[in-house]
Amino acid sequence: ISGVLNDVFRNIKLNTLISNHCCHRDMELTKELRKAESSDILAILLMVLFHIRFVYMAVLDFRSVYLDALFYIIVMAALLTMRINNYVKILIPIALISIVNPATRNLFLIFSTSYLVADRLSVRDFARINVGLILMVFIAVWIMNYLGITNDNMVEYEFYAEGEIKNVRKRGDWGFSNPNRLAMFIYSFIINAYVMVKKNHYRIFCVFIAGLTFLIYSITLSRTFVMSMMVFILCVWCLKSESIVRTFVKAKHILAFFPLFFLFLILYLAKIGYTNIIIDILTSGRLRLYMDFINQCTLRDYLIGTDMINQLTIDNSYLHLLFLGGVLGLAISSYLWIKTILKINVSNAALLPIFASMACYGIMESIWTMLLCYGNMLIWVIMTKIVVLDRKVLLNSLSK
Repeated sequence: ISGVLNDVFRNIKLNTLISNHCCHRDMELTKELRKAESSDILAILLMVLFHIRFVYMAVLDFRSVYLDALFYIIVMAALLTMRINNYVKILIPIALISIVNPATRNLFLIFSTSYLVADRLSVRDFARINVGLILMVFIAVWIMNYLGITNDNMVEYEFYAEGEIKNVRKRGDWGFSNPNRLAMFIYSFIINAYVMVKKNHYRIFCVFIAGLTFLIYSITLSRTFVMSMMVFILCVWCLKSESIVRTFVKAKHILAFFPLFFLFLILYLAKIGYTNIIIDILTSGRLRLYMDFINQCTLRDYLIGTDMINQLTIDNSYLHLLFLGGVLGLAISSYLWIKTILKINVSNAALLPIFASMACYGIMESIWTMLLCYGNMLIWVIMTKIVVLDRKVLLNSLSK
């Protein structure tokens, strides 16, 4: 009898331990699920906040300490939910540099929020949310324009070269306060909408985008927008041909090192003081602005960046990547870009139109680092997902 009772008590104790272990495991799983859900909500909330900031800062040209404080509080709360890995640890020096160089905060926000969003949302979900928010912002700006809160300004730009007026253009902005900003906003809509388009609808999409490109150019006269859209449409149209796709994939090394090549080319031309009237007209005098800026930079500016990049009108993504975060910021950006492009093959070649057009747009606009227009952060989310999180991104069959 004693032996039987001992066996019974032993079984009861064992069952109790198993039950407690299962309950503990269920509680841990529940906590993880709740944490994941909260992270998803914070990622979406961040995207909403970025679009709200676009309206009150870029469109209305309004600054509010309270709204900025609320924004950064939510950003910090979202960052606390991130999983710690080597990539997150690399962001610590970027955060420290931002103490000395305030411009680096922009790069830190790009790296950190892209990681958070890429970790919690699929690329398709990111694009779908962006398209919805972009349409809401567009409707809001149209209503404000209709009510007279904003104006569809026709801006007259005069370009001076050798003391003479060489080019005069009248440009509209549809109430977005800047023609180039409107063009970048529409470009943001296009690349996010492209992610949602099925492959068998690519060419119909190209026809629609070609019409939209003509319309936007007739209003903004943005040559950079047209150039980028031509590259985008050409790449999308050619995706139907497997032989052309294989050729594009073989030539991907050109795209991989294009940003660095163009950056060093600008630095070289600035140092030797190269000038050309035709280039000045085509670039709206940007090369001269680059020269004036670069000639003011010191070795310290190259190492840790400088806040002058935000104070002056320097419309070039590659210069922004260098002078926002210095050598470290450029190294991280270049690593993400090159590694992503080199991982493109025939199966994920649908990514090429986004990256090729973005590379072209970056030549004469700081679109890569324009956080206010958060839809353009699509490339950062894709790069982070592929390189940092080591996940596949296949358009039309996107995986998380």
